[in-house]
Amino acid sequence: MSKWYDVYCTDCGTVIHALEEWDPPIRCPSCNAADKYHVSCAKCGTQIDARHSWEYPPKFCQSCKAANAADKYQVSCAKCGTQIDARHSWEYPPKFCQSCKKKREDEWYETPCRDCARPMKARRNWEYPRCRECKHDALLIKGAVGALRDRFPFALETSIEQRGLIFTDKVAVVRNKRTGEVVAEVKMDTEGLIFVDKVAVSIDKKTGEKISTTREGSRGIISPKRTADTYESSIGRKTHRTEMVSKGIFFPKRVAETTRTDQSGGSKITTWSVIKGLIFRRKVDETDK
Repeated sequence: MSKWYDVYCTDCGTVIHALEEWDPPIRCPSCNAADKYHVSCAKCGTQIDARHSWEYPPKFCQSCKAANAADKYQVSCAKCGTQIDARHSWEYPPKFCQSCKKKREDEWYETPCRDCARPMKARRNWEYPRCRECKHDALLIKGAVGALRDRFPFALETSIEQRGLIFTDKVAVVRNKRTGEVVAEVKMDTEGLIFVDKVAVSIDKKTGEKISTTREGSRGIISPKRTADTYESSIGRKTHRTEMVSKGIFFPKRVAETTRTDQSGGSKITTWSVIKGLIFRRKVDETDK
């Protein structure tokens, strides 16, 4: 038969009579009642019993807690395969675990675009960071330079330079590849009032004459391919079309290929990008001879 014994309330020290078969009581009935209070379920608002002595009060009632547990499931991290908690109620489940997510975030850093100097996010393994706008402009500039190759009887080398101190503007400076003499410049501009389009304008360096305008174009109907179409400034006639193609079998390289559209039989002009310099890296576009 169980025996009675005495313990003391941990809050006020009052003697509590207890049986040996009970879990030892901690508080007397008075202190036990004072320790209790109510909180609202964070989801449905139902009142939940809580205690001041608890470090963290409950957030959910038993019903919502069960529904919460049923909503959970697990997916695999796309990189390392670790199991990640997900919920059926989420529109998009997580793709990466916290560790892989942190590593991916550390791969990015803030840097100015190498062409226009605007701040952008880049990966640490990118050799020549350029913003999305400058990447989009690159085909128009390559198209303008490819068309210039028909005007000048020598191979060309083009590099992007920044003009201005406060409001910088990028200019593609076109040089004679052999002598380094500047023969032309290509500047980005806009056309149109309601529907504004970006264009690349070529200017003769010696005379200041506007040579051509290169506009956005496309080839094909079902799967249209982006092109850069060059128009002669004096008469407005389309003279060249440029598009990006892959050349090479084992190590294919993306190059811009320019063809004449106002006459047949002309050879194609190829423009490709190379990185020059060891300490101060710069990208230049070169045309074939």
